Amino acid sequence: MNGEINLISYCDPQENIENFNEYYLENGNCIVLNFKRIHKKNFLCLIGNIRNVDSVKNFINKEIFAKKDDFPILDHQEYYWHELIGLNVINADNNIGKVTKLENHGASDLLFVESNTGEEIIPFENMYIKSIDLNQKQIIVDWEKDEY
Repeated sequence: MNGEINLISYCDPQENIENFNEYYLENGNCIVLNFKRIHKKNFLCLIGNIRNVDSVKNFINKEIFAKKDDFPILDHQEYYWHELIGLNVINADNNIGKVTKLENHGASDLLFVESNTGEEIIPFENMYIKSIDLNQKQIIVDWEKDEY
């Protein structure tokens, strides 16, 4: 159907994206998403009443957000990615740097850390991530740059 966009869900499970009441663009404008079907692990959606390809091009490569208040409450030691952005990453009492983003690259999620020497990329796996303390704003890791 004309006007459908391909939407990548970062929810776990991905179908949880359909559970939110409202969706917002990067600029804060509220939009309506009409979920049609899953195609190649992504959702095909219509945005509001847009039904032509030319109009939907404005939404390509844009991020869509939901309100934090609408997120489900997580179990102990589960975290939303946005909660980890800005945390200090510490390895053996040495501050590596701050988390700038997380991404999924198939085999595992990756933690991107901005350090004094550039960017460190640490697999977000139990063997490397030892503890997360949101109150102390830190992630303790057991990480040697050449391990991965």
